[in-house]
Amino acid sequence: RIAWTKKTAARYGLATGAGLEQVVAQFRPTVLIGTSGRPGTFTRPIVEAMLDYAPRPVIMPMSNPNELSEANPADLLEWTHGRALVGAGSPNADVEVVGKRFQIGQGNNVFIFPAVGLAAMIAMPGRIDDDWLTTAAHAVADSVTEEEMAAGMIYPRIARLPEVLTSVAAAIVGHAQGVDPSEALDRVRQSAWEPVYPDFD
Repeated sequence: RIAWTKKTAARYGLATGAGLEQVVAQFRPTVLIGTSGRPGTFTRPIVEAMLDYAPRPVIMPMSNPNELSEANPADLLEWTHGRALVGAGSPNADVEVVGKRFQIGQGNNVFIFPAVGLAAMIAMPGRIDDDWLTTAAHAVADSVTEEEMAAGMIYPRIARLPEVLTSVAAAIVGHAQGVDPSEALDRVRQSAWEPVYPDFD
């Protein structure tokens, strides 16, 4: 439950100690992001209530491992008849609902942090600010393909990690150094290291 003080609860028209179901009913959010580590937080009544005003709710149970996830992606898709856009913090199997196969994108920090590190080595900034992380986040979103979106994914496939990291690093370098995308991409490719080792027989 949410530890509302009496003053804060009254300000938002909620009872002291109001739970997530009451908060959702009051504020009508279109996005739920779970980082609580409390399994079962996103319940069926909460999710179904969102469908009354959000045609495609975004629901992201990000706590991991899956045993601590706020909801099972398969349940979220079943409860919303495949309408929810679901991302998770851990790998999940494909889900089949309403005659369609959905793939669950994994929101992993590996999409951003290595790219930020590589961009920092190239751009040599005095500091890494919020704009860097915002640029990286937008670049990850831009990396989701039409095929992935059609499968219900809101993150790229982990299997595409090298390609996505290159794009994210290039976006940051372009932002930091004020160069066009092709120049930024060249700088990233010239600086990237491939972990390829010789075979000694």
